[in-house]
Amino acid sequence: MPYAVIGGVATRMYMPERTTAGIDLLVEPENIDRAIAQLVGSGHELKPQPLAFMDTRLGLIGQRLALGRPVDVLSSHQSWVYDAMASVRWENDTLPIVDLPYLIALKLDASRSVDQGDLSRMLGFASAHDLDRVRAVVSRLLPADADDLEQYMLLGKHEVGEAN
Repeated sequence: MPYAVIGGVATRMYMPERTTAGIDLLVEPENIDRAIAQLVGSGHELKPQPLAFMDTRLGLIGQRLALGRPVDVLSSHQSWVYDAMASVRWENDTLPIVDLPYLIALKLDASRSVDQGDLSRMLGFASAHDLDRVRAVVSRLLPADADDLEQYMLLGKHEVGEAN
């Protein structure tokens, strides 16, 4: 079943690695129940409540499981999920990581303080070409966040010493 790693583990492809408690997986909406069942079958404990995403503009749905560390299985019924799944980049040919534009959109949607730090760092290390790709995805999925995105880009370039 196709999946893409998102969240803190995925950020290490685009910036220096940071510590994170668990792993977040993105799956297509028709596969979310199957993904959860496979994890339960491999010994993961299903947490009683589905994950709640307040004010998600990307329509996120999900479920937390745990086997020592938490595993969040996420999806959306919005069409962007299929584009994100088709965009994976492989880390060491073993780990499918969601492409930078979709990871940035997910972090913008989440708006937690740790996500804000991730945004500036990932954008600071991104190439001009990747920044253009990020702008295109964010303008399509989260157009109200375009100005914030530009600010995160400026902060990120300043943080990594590339500010003009």
